[in-house]
Amino acid sequence: MDVLYPVYSTRDNVKFFGRLACSIRSLQKNTFKDFNICIVDTSPESLLPVINSYVGAKFKYLWHPKNNNIETQYGFFNKPYTINLGVQELVTSDMLMLSDVDIVYPPDYMQMMIDLFDETACDLVTPLCHKLDKEFYDSNHSYLIDLPGEASTGPGIPQ
Repeated sequence: MDVLYPVYSTRDNVKFFGRLACSIRSLQKNTFKDFNICIVDTSPESLLPVINSYVGAKFKYLWHPKNNNIETQYGFFNKPYTINLGVQELVTSDMLMLSDVDIVYPPDYMQMMIDLFDETACDLVTPLCHKLDKEFYDSNHSYLIDLPGEASTGPGIPQ
């Protein structure tokens, strides 16, 4: 499985990098271990040096500063374009999981997705996950204090 993070930020956005590191850390704590992290960066300036200083994991990285400009609070970002770029350039497995930097995953999340995929024979499986909130962070938003321990429940998610 490849886990794709489309990203756009500035090098001084500490909150962004802290959240990315926490999200990736939650993936590393998953029971399912056969996955690759893919980061597609369409920021004007490559975020790789800063990502390397925050993320203690191996990952594939693509920097592509031209992204068919759509303005966001941090500048210009076109998420669908960024995702397509990642799929074309970085993704190599048969399964793709899209993520955002503000998502933290329960320890059984990826296995639950694979089980649902196998059980339903669907082309797309989207179980719920936890959105990172301030209570999971220290005061600098740089360290995840505690990961949620149980999977979310909701439509399509086995109890």
